[in-house]
Amino acid sequence: MKKVILSVFSLVFLAAMISCEKNDNAGGTKATEIAEVDTNSKTAANPPVDKEQQKADSLPKTTVKWAEENYDFKKIKEGEKVSHKFLVENTGQNDLFLTKVKPSCGCTATSFTQEAIKPGTKGFVDIEFNSAGKTGTQQKSITVTGNFEGGTQKVLKFTGEVIGKEKPAEGGDKKADEHKH
Repeated sequence: MKKVILSVFSLVFLAAMISCEKNDNAGGTKATEIAEVDTNSKTAANPPVDKEQQKADSLPKTTVKWAEENYDFKKIKEGEKVSHKFLVENTGQNDLFLTKVKPSCGCTATSFTQEAIKPGTKGFVDIEFNSAGKTGTQQKSITVTGNFEGGTQKVLKFTGEVIGKEKPAEGGDKKADEHKH
């Protein structure tokens, strides 16, 4: 087993040395430039390409106005599912495309406008927060990717205070006892 690992390491090292040697000759491309250009590689040094991000980067940019960027659900009962719709208006000259919406945790489900949002019209990002297994103040976020002027990602945030389920008092259910009298 040690020989196999050593052989693999040696091959990787040799390939890296040959690659660097080729890059230093005749004004070739530097290794750092290769890493930036090679976006199809799925190695640790070159993570997989985010196609939604590439699409947002390649589209003509447009200005937007969010109706709100932070939302407070206030008090939520543990186990309750609550939802909210974030509205976005395309205030620019080009079509707005929301290419990806990523919640910060698995407790939040999302949906969003899939088609082009024409200038002067509105789109949405819907969220549904599942408070099951959560208690106390919750602060979550959703990262929206689109062809926004000034940057292709916008972080929307929501909060809420999850109130734990009340446990019956020892000795039985008080409400049941009160109705007996």
